[in-house]
Amino acid sequence: MEELPGLAGRACRIAEVAISGYVPEDLPTFCIASKIATIRFNISVPPGKSQLKDRTALASSTPYRFASTSLRHDAPFPTLPQGEHPMIVRILIGVLTMATTLATATVASAHDESQYPDWSGQWRWNAMGGGPRYDPSKPAGAAQQAPLKEEFKRIHEENMAEQAQGGQGLYTQSAKCIPMGMPFQMSIVPFPLEFIITAKTTFILFEVMTSQPRRVYTDGRDFPQDHPPTYPGYSIGKWLDTDGDGRFDTLEVETRNLRVPRLFDQTGIMFHPDGQAIIKERIYQDKTNPNLLHDEMTTIDNALTRPWSVKKSYTRLPTVMWTENNCTEDLNDVFIGKEHYMLGADGNLMPIKKDQPPPDLRHFNIKK
Repeated sequence: MEELPGLAGRACRIAEVAISGYVPEDLPTFCIASKIATIRFNISVPPGKSQLKDRTALASSTPYRFASTSLRHDAPFPTLPQGEHPMIVRILIGVLTMATTLATATVASAHDESQYPDWSGQWRWNAMGGGPRYDPSKPAGAAQQAPLKEEFKRIHEENMAEQAQGGQGLYTQSAKCIPMGMPFQMSIVPFPLEFIITAKTTFILFEVMTSQPRRVYTDGRDFPQDHPPTYPGYSIGKWLDTDGDGRFDTLEVETRNLRVPRLFDQTGIMFHPDGQAIIKERIYQDKTNPNLLHDEMTTIDNALTRPWSVKKSYTRLPTVMWTENNCTEDLNDVFIGKEHYMLGADGNLMPIKKDQPPPDLRHFNIKK
């Protein structure tokens, strides 16, 4: 049996002495047992009775015999009141159990980086021309060909018409610096993102303030019950070794518990307000280019006629440089009631679309 390190190994040796009567070559190890029993349980040990006379026997006036073999002794414990020796045995067994549990937990929780892919550094979404959108292979807006049900298709068309007039439409949420959530936040340009891989959780961090950190739990847990919905959602993942080389290369992720309202993109392709969306991902590096990362994403939502699958990709940047992004800093958007205005360079309020009415000033003293 392989020797356990540290506390667990020492506890094993203590228990071996306590149970078998075998005195190890390293005698100080055995002495620890007496110290634990004395300190933890306040068991008195008479002076002079706790010292080992030699490597084969303990001085004691109370015989407590074990089977006689080489390097065994007749009185392995210090002189104690009758009936106390089994207590020490139980103490030592308890110490062994605790130490072994701690050692096992430490070994199990150790993170072996060699078993995981190298996704370090900064990654930037490959927009393939154009701004943030769910399917990077197609232009934004109606050209996305989102498989929307008629009700949600109509909402999208009305939203694009408002934006054509200068308004924000449903995208007002992001203009207010409210987090964009999944899957929008996986399509942000030009801001980079970062992967932090640990044994139990993979973190996806974003430079832009309106993209909250994602936590992909890979410790075997199930989705929690009654967990409050969030913009990035609750993600559970599983690492796969798809090529059988003994090293993980693909991260499968399922995300639920998504807070609404939310959008697929800035043109206003919206999710169903029931919050029952499920997003599945398969993230992996390109086989020929380690600086290219793929994310095969499928969204299942009641606003869609079918699951909507796309493929996103990210390029690892040659130089890592993180900048500060504060959405509210120098924000010129002003929201009053249901209206959206802009703060002009002169510091005065101005409209964002033609013939936009001014805000209601009934609570101000207006000079006539």
